[in-house]
Amino acid sequence: MSSSSTHKKQKIAQNQYSGYIIPSSTIEIATIDLSKTSITPKEFFSHYISQRKPVKLINCSNSSDEDDYNFIDVVKFQLKYLESTLNYNIEPLQVEELFKGGFGLGQKRIDMKLSDLIHEFEKGDRELYLTTQYDREGEEDECAEVDYDDAADNDEDASREEDPNEEEEEEGAAILDQISNASSIDMNDLHDDFDDFDDSTNKEEEEEEVDPEYDAYQRVKTLYQPPLTNLAKATTTTLPTNPPLIPNLIPQQINIWMGKTSNISTNSKTSTMNATSTDSTDQPIETLDRSIPNNGTSSGLHHDHADNLYILVQGRKRFTIFSPADALKLFTVGKIHRVFSNGVIDYKTDCNFPNWRLIRDDGAMIEDVLNWQMSQTEDEKEIERLSELLDIHEMKRKSIAKEKSATEKSATEKSGAEDQSRDPPSFSQIPPCLLHIDEVEDVKQQARLIEFANTHFPGFLELNKMSVWLDPGDMLYLPASWFHEVSSFGVGVDDDDAGAAARVHIALNYWFVPPNNDDFKHCYKDLYWEQDWQETKKAIEVFQQSDKQKKKE
Repeated sequence: MSSSSTHKKQKIAQNQYSGYIIPSSTIEIATIDLSKTSITPKEFFSHYISQRKPVKLINCSNSSDEDDYNFIDVVKFQLKYLESTLNYNIEPLQVEELFKGGFGLGQKRIDMKLSDLIHEFEKGDRELYLTTQYDREGEEDECAEVDYDDAADNDEDASREEDPNEEEEEEGAAILDQISNASSIDMNDLHDDFDDFDDSTNKEEEEEEVDPEYDAYQRVKTLYQPPLTNLAKATTTTLPTNPPLIPNLIPQQINIWMGKTSNISTNSKTSTMNATSTDSTDQPIETLDRSIPNNGTSSGLHHDHADNLYILVQGRKRFTIFSPADALKLFTVGKIHRVFSNGVIDYKTDCNFPNWRLIRDDGAMIEDVLNWQMSQTEDEKEIERLSELLDIHEMKRKSIAKEKSATEKSATEKSGAEDQSRDPPSFSQIPPCLLHIDEVEDVKQQARLIEFANTHFPGFLELNKMSVWLDPGDMLYLPASWFHEVSSFGVGVDDDDAGAAARVHIALNYWFVPPNNDDFKHCYKDLYWEQDWQETKKAIEVFQQSDKQKKKE
């Protein structure tokens, strides 16, 4: 091979993950009892965050005042106190309704006031779920692609054959890798793993003059997701911007999750969930939805592109988690391009996800980084180089979008129907009940599920996993791109006569920019996120001052 050819292409491992791996399925998650153990933020970063190791924290409310781990009074967020705690009546919330045993399946959301939602949870029978909120400014875009943390393929030559374990990286992508790692989920358009969105922005609209108070409110609302937004008016009390144990990671979103489990016993231990095949238990199962045993509701198996601190308020939750080391064996909806050493997963752009953009190892979108770097330099040659790289990305996405449009037009002409929405690429195609086969006591039903798993998802049942149960007040730190399925239960889950409120489950969570550096004080390799975070802190100050002024008036 010639020297020039060697420089043009180099082999890269598809899965470069180097963090903590589950050694066996009998291993239990590391647990810190904060009533007995004191741990500093620096120690927590060194032992867990930088090692990419999940950890459960218990007895947080029994920790000493000096340690300050009891930074949230979870009682205030329980259903009967929630409306007075949040004091949120600004706009309706977007709520999902149970569909095919799960949520986040591309169904249209319902608008509900917080008071009406709470009343429905207390008295009603509908199975509803409150998750992160769409940006309403983009709701009218009916053609928006089902996108998330957009990513793009490195390969210039789409026609060449790919090795399943390693890839050839083009020169242009290699240059992008040399860019100091920095932007991912857009701080101005953050969504969770159930959200479908188009990350393209209208630069002309961005450049229009806006009211500083309105602009500050929009940025604060992105961080403190509705209906938590008003809590930003006093960030040192009810819900701080950073938990005391994690002061160095940059927060992307603070969310509240609310749902209610069924009181119908059709999902008992002897059920196979909603399986489609034949009435005979001797016949193979053809399809499965997101139903799980024991009257729980499931998030579906997926991963996020942000580090997660999850705080259970009410009900019970079970996380079933898999390491990013097994990402290529978990049958994701999208095609995985690369798993970075810290676990962050990059996807390929294709006709299914034509707007997916290349990301860095902190989850940052490369195109945003390029724009930011252009704003940081006055060197004309450097600006020209960065501009050329941006053009490469744009041309690639336009080419794939054109190919997709032609394919969809042809398919629609043949079938007469539009293509149905799909989960984001970060979701697994594996039905949640296959994670809990051991809870199905009927031997024949269990055998059918095992056969289904081995036929459609070979090797999955052999992967190591951990199950983590959370009770109110417990916290779970989960690094970015750890796959997890969340089963939610109310406190009255085993009682068919339990009231509606007893079947409610509520949780809070913080999403953080995933670190790409092992230094506690400098856990990001450049200032992209830090500069943006300073703007968010200024917006919080404006939001607080505006509130004080209104109270005086």
